[in-house]
Amino acid sequence: MKKQTLSDTAPQQNIPLRWTSFSWIRRTTIIEAICMLYIVLFLYTGLNKMFFFSINEILFSQSEFLRPFSSILAWGVPIAEFIVSIFLFFPRVRMIGLFASLSLMIMFTIYIIITLLTSDDLPCSCGGIVQQLSWPQHIVFNIFFIALAIIAIVLLKKHNLVQHLKKTYLA
Repeated sequence: MKKQTLSDTAPQQNIPLRWTSFSWIRRTTIIEAICMLYIVLFLYTGLNKMFFFSINEILFSQSEFLRPFSSILAWGVPIAEFIVSIFLFFPRVRMIGLFASLSLMIMFTIYIIITLLTSDDLPCSCGGIVQQLSWPQHIVFNIFFIALAIIAIVLLKKHNLVQHLKKTYLA
C-alpha cells in the first residue's frame, strides 16, 4: 500500500500526510494541557506571594545573595508569574510564554541548588502546597515542569511548521 503524501496537491514535495492528520489534535491537546498546568501553578504561587506579601519579602531578604533585591523580587516574581500566565493563555504569544516559563523554572531551580550548596537555611517563598515539598522533592518538581515546557515548545514548533506547510501547499 502506497503511503499517502501531499504530493497530490504539491507534486514537487513529498510531505507525509500524517503531519496534517489526527495527530495534531493530540499534540495541541498536550500543548494546551501543559500550558494550563503552568497557568495554574503560576497563578497559585503568584497569588499566594501577593496575599502573603510581607512574609514573602522577609523570606527573600533572608537569602544572602537576594537580600539587596528582596523588595524588587517580592513584587517582580509574582508579577512575572502573572504575565507569563497571560502569555500562556493566548495562542498568539504562547511560545513566548513557554520560553518564559522554562526560564523561570530554570532560574528557580538554579536558585535552590546554589542556596542549598552555600547556605544552611533555605527559605521558600513558593507558597501553599508547593512550599510543603522537601528541597530534593522541590528540585524534582521543578525538573518535571522544565521537561513539560521543553515538550510543549517542541510540539508547538512542529505545530507551527505544519500550519506553515498547510498554508503553503494546500492553499
